[in-house]
Amino acid sequence: MPRTSTKVLTYGGNYAKNKYKENELKREYCEEARKYGALPLLPGQKPRHVTVIMNPAARDSEGRKLFEKHAAPLLHLAGLQVSIVKTEHEGQTKELMAVISDTDAVVIAGGDGSLCEAITGLLRRPDDDQTIKLPIGICPVGKTNTIARRMLRGDLSDIRLLGDSMLAVIREETQTFDVLSIASDQGKPVFALAEIQWGPLRDAAEKASKYWYLGPLKKRATYVISSLKEWPQYARGKLSYVLPCEGCSKCFKSPPPPPPQRWWQSFLKTENNTKGIVFALKTQ
Repeated sequence: MPRTSTKVLTYGGNYAKNKYKENELKREYCEEARKYGALPLLPGQKPRHVTVIMNPAARDSEGRKLFEKHAAPLLHLAGLQVSIVKTEHEGQTKELMAVISDTDAVVIAGGDGSLCEAITGLLRRPDDDQTIKLPIGICPVGKTNTIARRMLRGDLSDIRLLGDSMLAVIREETQTFDVLSIASDQGKPVFALAEIQWGPLRDAAEKASKYWYLGPLKKRATYVISSLKEWPQYARGKLSYVLPCEGCSKCFKSPPPPPPQRWWQSFLKTENNTKGIVFALKTQ
């Protein structure tokens, strides 16, 4: 058999094998989601309402297809009431999160940028002490999905990453994350979870979609054109930070020491003395 035919057959065999594994994996996710959809509701209980805010431009418009193919079916199989809102411009996720209500959870279908917009819109609200309790799910269909991969701990394929993320929404599994608060000249803070991007490179990357007709060269062309139009490029800023403390003495105030005891109080069976004796016996 010619060598070319062998390569074609090998590629075809690997492709069929990978497709079979993907279909088996999707079947497992569907069966798991169907278990939650089969659970009966109590009298008067309504299905859990999940609002999906989707960035249709995520991953060069491939994110919408990934959501519809691999994520949305799991939510419907689990018996959730799903409302989908598609954003039309940059910053709209922030605007929607500033007014969203009457939902049990929000799922952000996009990348790290969409997620940071959602966090910023939510924490800028005057009632942030209440809205901060609103669970935010991640449907990682963007180019960068740092937070989702950090939560799921692994270099997962798209199908497994989407499946695990949706099952976390269905099971109501939550994790807490620290949030960065960045003060701006406009007086409104910006919040971030993973990283902060600022400067000419970030500004140029936002314009890459304008050069869609250049195909795979649009990113490189964006940086070159931006450099030629705006040279020299610079960004001014002021960074301040607090050095880490040596211990907990600066962050935590220890309780005052107990009053000194009289010599005769050691013979009395008080609550404090009993605890001290028990603790001493445990440590011996």
